[in-house]
Amino acid sequence: MTTLYPAVVQRPDDLQVRHVLADLLLEQGDPLGEFIALQLGRTVSGERASAREKALLAEHGEAWLGRLVGLVHQVRFERGFVHHVQLLRATELPSGAERWSEWATVVSIDLRNLPEAVEVRLLGSPMFRSARVVSGVSMSALTAVTRALGPLPWRELAVHAELSLAALLRSPLPALTALRVFDAVSLPRFEEVLRSSLGRQLTRLEVKLSAPGEVNGVLSAALSSSLHTLKVTSTGGELTLEVADGTLRAPKLFLARHRIDLPGVSLVET
Repeated sequence: MTTLYPAVVQRPDDLQVRHVLADLLLEQGDPLGEFIALQLGRTVSGERASAREKALLAEHGEAWLGRLVGLVHQVRFERGFVHHVQLLRATELPSGAERWSEWATVVSIDLRNLPEAVEVRLLGSPMFRSARVVSGVSMSALTAVTRALGPLPWRELAVHAELSLAALLRSPLPALTALRVFDAVSLPRFEEVLRSSLGRQLTRLEVKLSAPGEVNGVLSAALSSSLHTLKVTSTGGELTLEVADGTLRAPKLFLARHRIDLPGVSLVET
């Protein structure tokens, strides 16, 4: 398949369109119809992929990727169409590739290690209106895209941002609720994030600490924030603080290397 079906491309969030398409394709004996139906069924049942679904994907998945073959990996299909992709590091987009209809159903995309020009071409394209989870976008590309398009509907973002954190906090991302910062972040920078308007809308934050001795300060700041969940990576592993119920889960090695002193917080060794 070289292009996605027009109705799905035009209304990628409309599940009824996909149900109708699945029925039509089933009548024609097209295996994509069965695959769409199986995946749509799992959105209701919550079950794992069946052996039949896996077999269909193994046999036809490359054909269903269309023109994206050779440009992406780590592909995940949901509701019958491409949902998540990671661009290959050496990707060179053909002329006009950002306008391919195959991108229309992509909700989650990983752009790490790509040139800024490629990031801007893709994220600035109207074909990416379904994107909600974006990983690895550079701050310069994010700034360029928001300048061109205005506020973006992204819900989750993972970035290298320590050196340009101010640019991130100024970005118009009104729907953003989950942020992961790949770089090591200091306590003052962490507090800056929580004080910002963007930080106040976050419910989930993942950071790596630049100084292990700042663990208690970071956790204390999180407890007085609007966060629901904080993940912190430092020496000894990764801890998770569920802010709402005051529960902190951490590996034994982490607890051995960091003195956690937070009154009222329950420590759970993992």
